[in-house]
Amino acid sequence: MAARNYLFNPLQWLPDRFQSPISLLIMIFAWLIGYGLGSVQDGIYHVTFLKQPSALLVELLVIAAFYLPVFLLYITGKLFNKKTRFSDVWNGFAFSMVPLLLANILSFFLLKNEDLAQLSAGELVQAGNSGTMLRMVVLGVVGLGCLIYSFLLLVNGYKTATNAKKALHYGWMVLAIIVAELLYRSFIYPYLIQFF
Repeated sequence: MAARNYLFNPLQWLPDRFQSPISLLIMIFAWLIGYGLGSVQDGIYHVTFLKQPSALLVELLVIAAFYLPVFLLYITGKLFNKKTRFSDVWNGFAFSMVPLLLANILSFFLLKNEDLAQLSAGELVQAGNSGTMLRMVVLGVVGLGCLIYSFLLLVNGYKTATNAKKALHYGWMVLAIIVAELLYRSFIYPYLIQFF
């Protein structure tokens, strides 16, 4: 098996019995990172920093951010492959979140406490010196790389889970992700954040 399959499609070589437990650990890890770093998902592919988010809020947002796109991806997979299993789509999506979690951790180490405080207050980070600018540029470049890698993992996971072969199948996948993002940002996040 080519080395690129290990990097870009771990679901293809990882035995089924290990995929779901690892996916569950990824979700728990996302919750722990969010709570530990003070970040919450205000979108499927976006986090924001809050001063002291409650553990329940972070947990609910992680669950919603994971299950909404998985449910929509599962429905689109069922449109062209009746044998699509929810657990396979779930595993593909969970594995695609790992690079984004790593970018979240990196942002915590690259940004200073005062930068994080400004982000949590909804302010732009003031670039007072070249060190701050350099950290922001590195974070932006690495974050973009993580986002691209995450999307590649999602596409390959979706392909493995649904047996997608045609461009239309991938069009359904992109539509599902866009709808999930719109639903999450428009309804779920604003609804949940008002209670905490």
